[in-house]
Amino acid sequence: MIDDDRLIGEALRRFFSMHEVTVVTAPQSVVARVQAGERYDAILCDFLMPGMTGIELHRVLQAACPEQAERMIFMTAITEDAALARLPNPRLEKPLDVEALRAVLAKYER
Repeated sequence: MIDDDRLIGEALRRFFSMHEVTVVTAPQSVVARVQAGERYDAILCDFLMPGMTGIELHRVLQAACPEQAERMIFMTAITEDAALARLPNPRLEKPLDVEALRAVLAKYER
């Protein structure tokens, strides 16, 4: 879970307490973790963050570890974005509908 608002990440961690949820506020830390060999079933990612957007993170992961880029799920309050619309990854609108999130995450379970 990547969101520059730690409270959102912590709320989702508590809601999905039956799963292992890693919460980070900086997309760059996910890049470092993936490059170090960590793998995630799903990467729930805020679209707009300072320092690196979700699209930029997707590009970096696509080059470094394409299977992790495929596991990204974007969260956004922006309803129209051409770059995001071109990606095949799921997109959830903020505020998040927890049932919609559950449905999307179910597709990523191993």
